[in-house]
Amino acid sequence: MKAIVRLTLLLLVLTVIVTLGAWWALNERGQFLNTEQGSTDLLLPGFSENLSLASKVTLTFGQGIRGTRNITLKADEAGTWRVEERLGYPADGGLVQHLLLGLARTKIIAPRTADPERHKALGLGAPEDFGTGARVRIDGEGQIDGQTDTLASVLVGNVQTNSGGARRYMRRTGENQSYLVTSTLPVVSKVVDWLDPAFVALPPERVETIVIADSEGTQYRLVREKISGDYNLDYSGEEQPTTRRTLLNEPARIISRLRFDDVLPSEAINFETAWQAVFYTDDGLIVTLTMTGAGNAVWTTLSAQASPDAPDSVRDEAHTINNRLSKWAYKLPFEQAAVLTQPLSALIVSPSPAS
Repeated sequence: MKAIVRLTLLLLVLTVIVTLGAWWALNERGQFLNTEQGSTDLLLPGFSENLSLASKVTLTFGQGIRGTRNITLKADEAGTWRVEERLGYPADGGLVQHLLLGLARTKIIAPRTADPERHKALGLGAPEDFGTGARVRIDGEGQIDGQTDTLASVLVGNVQTNSGGARRYMRRTGENQSYLVTSTLPVVSKVVDWLDPAFVALPPERVETIVIADSEGTQYRLVREKISGDYNLDYSGEEQPTTRRTLLNEPARIISRLRFDDVLPSEAINFETAWQAVFYTDDGLIVTLTMTGAGNAVWTTLSAQASPDAPDSVRDEAHTINNRLSKWAYKLPFEQAAVLTQPLSALIVSPSPAS
């Protein structure tokens, strides 16, 4: 009988221990979840109120023993953001706003290490100390609340594994405390990705005639059929050659989605020996690409004009193109440059030896 009582008491004690353990575990997990998911603390409180004062963004990246490099974006008097490393070429304004808003909305999920020795494991080592962290600094005009003109400065580290890029590690510049945060902050490390991508885009159905001339003046002409929309080679010889039909449509396809890989002032490139591709639209716009170089290094300038009988809207369009693009030389992607500089021989099917 005593043995049964002792066994009953033992089971009762074990039940209490298990119950208390389960309660403690759930309580701890609940506290953890509250810390991980329920935080509404901003990493940079007060920064959102000063967004309108932002006039300069500096992104700093480490290059190991080569030191650091910067990407510098500055707003001009008209409010247009420009890329200093490309001599003031317009920046992608949408991307700049995404960065500013992403920084202002960055929220702390939970504190992480405050030990400087462990920063590098989170990608938060300073770039000037051979770390992989990227520094993002926002400056504004004048002084804010008696402080200097730096509105915000943070080090951006690794993305948390399996978070889909929404969580990453960050710390404020000058502080050792690091945080796991939710952030949509774009940290784009290539200068060219900050350039305004706006370029020339002419729909193929608008392009009526294309004239391509090589550096020696030899040229050929492509004319769009009104019914099919395909292009034919306007050949002046006695016998019309057999052409590679798919290639004839390529120049119009390229001008409909023209893009560039880099940009420089036009005077930095020698265009004395150059190809030309001229696109004539059915409403009187004439767009000329003047290209030089070869392979992966073909550069072009762009200019536009309106034919004498073009409507005012087309004249305005030509003026806008020239005002925005004419001072610059653009590096074309290889596949686009190859199409716009292909010789006439590439379009013609050579007769077989038997024929």
